[in-house]
Parts: sequence; C-alpha cells; structure tokens
Amino acid sequence: MLRTHGLQFSYPNGKGFRFPDIVLSEGKHLLVLGPSGVGKTTLLHLLSGLLPLAAGSIHIGDTDISIFSRKELDDFRGRYIGAVFQKSYFVKSLTVAENLALRQCFPDKRPDTERMTELSERLGIADQLPKKVQELSEGQRQRLSIALGLIHRPKIVLADEPTSDLDDGNCEKVVGLLKEEASLANANLIIITHDQRVKEMFTDHLEL
Repeated sequence: MLRTHGLQFSYPNGKGFRFPDIVLSEGKHLLVLGPSGVGKTTLLHLLSGLLPLAAGSIHIGDTDISIFSRKELDDFRGRYIGAVFQKSYFVKSLTVAENLALRQCFPDKRPDTERMTELSERLGIADQLPKKVQELSEGQRQRLSIALGLIHRPKIVLADEPTSDLDDGNCEKVVGLLKEEASLANANLIIITHDQRVKEMFTDHLEL
C-alpha cells in the first residue's frame, strides 16, 4: 500500500507546494488531476524518490522511504517503483530486449526472459524485441516505456501525463494498458495529468 502524510517541497526560487495526504490500499489506482503549475510532476517526483522532501513522510508497504539515504533510495526505487515518464528514456544503441533486460538488473538478480516475453506479448511488442529502439514507431516506443515501468514487478507505478499527445481512442487504450498491467502485478497505479478525458476511467481522484 501507499501512504503519504504532510508532504511539502520547496524549490530554490522559493516556490513551494503542500500536498493532500494519500492513502491507497494494495492494488488500488489513483488519478491526480490539475492544471499546469500546481505541482503534479513535483508530487510524482517526490513519490518516486527523485526529489527530497522538505517535510512529511512516504510509506510504500511497511517502508518509510522518506528516511532513506540517497543510495538506499536509489536501490529501493530500482526494485519497487516503476515510472512511465512523459518523455521516454531508452538506451537507443540497444535492442528492445536489451533495454528490458537492463531494467531488470540488480546485484542479486538476473534478467527474467520469461517475464520479458510475457509482458511484451501482452503489450503487443513481442515481435519488436530484436529491434533497436530507433526502429520503433511512436506507439511502439510508448508501449516499451510502459513495459520498462512494469518489467520488474514494482509495488507502485507512476505515470506522468501518459495521454497528453494522444487522440481519444489511443488515450483509452494506454490508460487501459496501465490499469491492466498494474492490476496483474497487484501494484498501486498513480497517473498524474491535466487531461480531463481520463477522469471517467478512475474511481478515485485527487485534484490539485
């Protein structure tokens, strides 16, 4: 489960944010809505451990990540947090399969090829595994981005504006994929967006 309390953050220019508390039981989904400038991406970066808290706490399962050192936080994020960013990050010199294998690697773990095949088949990119990333279409890259966020079976999946450049049909497909894959992993899914089309696809909403 995910639980936050009293989250605050301030940028060096003095702009600060206070966020409502979040409580999500295991496997539940949340949509965070709001216009530009209200701190949606800041909240996502706090939840993923990419920004340090000015105040408050974040519990993922029984773990309080707000007390971690930077190294501990990096390790925890790599193992248990999946992120689908608005701008996808790939190693373009590697194949799709190699990018997915790289995302699975930890000091005590080896790539799980069975998991890679199973997930890529569900996302419709199994036939793209041998190809270099630059050979993919935009839609295929988006599905690879989702696969990279889910390949290691995270406890929490965070998606930043995943539908911002999509038409209505693809908007529904991408949100459906994220919800389905998070549910299969029994992970919390949090989507942050200004896209009001997504609102009817979620039961739980938080408006900033």
